[in-house]
Order: sequence, then structure tokens, then C-alpha cells
Amino acid sequence: CEEMGLGKTVEVLALVLANPAPKDFVAKGDAKGSVMSSPSEGFTDGTELPNSADRERVKYRSKATLVVCAVSLVGQWIDEARSKLSKGADGKEQLSIHMYHGQKRIRDAKQLAEEFDLIVTTYQTLASDRGKLGVNHPLSQIEFYRIVLDEAHMAKSGSTAQSKACFELRSARRWACTGTPMGTDVGDLHGQLRFLGMYPAFGRQIFDNWFRTPLARGARNRAVRS
Repeated sequence: CEEMGLGKTVEVLALVLANPAPKDFVAKGDAKGSVMSSPSEGFTDGTELPNSADRERVKYRSKATLVVCAVSLVGQWIDEARSKLSKGADGKEQLSIHMYHGQKRIRDAKQLAEEFDLIVTTYQTLASDRGKLGVNHPLSQIEFYRIVLDEAHMAKSGSTAQSKACFELRSARRWACTGTPMGTDVGDLHGQLRFLGMYPAFGRQIFDNWFRTPLARGARNRAVRS
């Protein structure tokens, strides 16, 4: 959580370059003993999970980092990535970048998984794809090495389409970057904790017990008086 203008975009780019996916990640996933399952997979306690009979197994594994940001920032994200990254002697970009937004975006999951190092999309695009195509939209068919939510407070409530679409994505690593993790309500943290897989706190009942109730105005006032 850093304030605006302190360089979260540059930090994410540095992370992508400094910590790429292991060479055998696409073939084998994480090394044995260091597996980080996607939070949207494998839980069996029935805690608000989106898994359903029509959700397919992940089809592709990708070394790419997927960045999710606001519509107003997607072009800026692409421009800044390209301006900050140097090109090789052959003139090729240091990272192969694709903007998964707009009518010209590639919708083939296999191509997305295999051809790019950095994919930038928007919360609105994710929610739109999920609404039109269901839980098996193109980005949901891929297990990314890393997913980064930029302005992560946009996934605040666990009940919104944007938050659900982010949570359902598959990845080995997950980051949430924001300068304003809470806006008007402590509940804004819920969707972010769900995305990060902060088990068991991403369950609504436990979240309310651990965060909402203790931080509620009445509880805070009673704590001050005591």
C-alpha cells in the first residue's frame, strides 16, 4: 500500500524482470514444496467459492504476468512499460506486451498464454467477459505465473462482478497494489483479501468477526471509553 505517484508501476515492472517464472513452470508448475495454489481452487469448506459444475479445469499455464487496472490507466500502463524497458540489440522489446482491452484484443487463450510476458487488462473487461462468456472466459482458462491488481481497491466488495472475476483467475503468485486499500468502509478490504487467498479471512463470516465488527464505530467507541 503506497500513495499515488511513488512508483508502483515501476516496482511491478522490476518485479517481473527480477523474478521471472522458473524455466519449467509452464511444463511442471511450481517446484515441489513451493506450490502456491490459486485461491479459487481446491478449498472444500464451501466458503463463497465460485466453483461450479460448468467450470473447466485450467487449460494452459503461462509464464506471463497479468496486470489488472482501471480503464483510465490501461493505456498509461502500456506506455510506461514500453518507455521504461529497454530494447535488445535486435530491436525487440524486453517483454512481449499485449493490451487485453478493446475490440482488437486477442481472445484465443492458447495464444495469450504462449506469446506474451505481460498482459494488461481492466477490471471492466474482466467483468464484461465473465458476464458474456461465464466463468470460462479466455483469461480464466490460463494459470498465470503472476497476477497483479493495480488500484486493488477496485476489487473491494467480494460480491461485485469485478471482484468475483479477479478472484476466479488462476495464478501461482498474487499481488494487490493500492494507495487506498479502504475507502468509506472496512468492508472494502474483503474483496482484496479474497483475491489474495487470505484463508480463512476471505470468508464473509470470519472477515466480519475479525475486521468489520472490531472496527465498527460502536466497538471503537466502546474501546475508547474503556
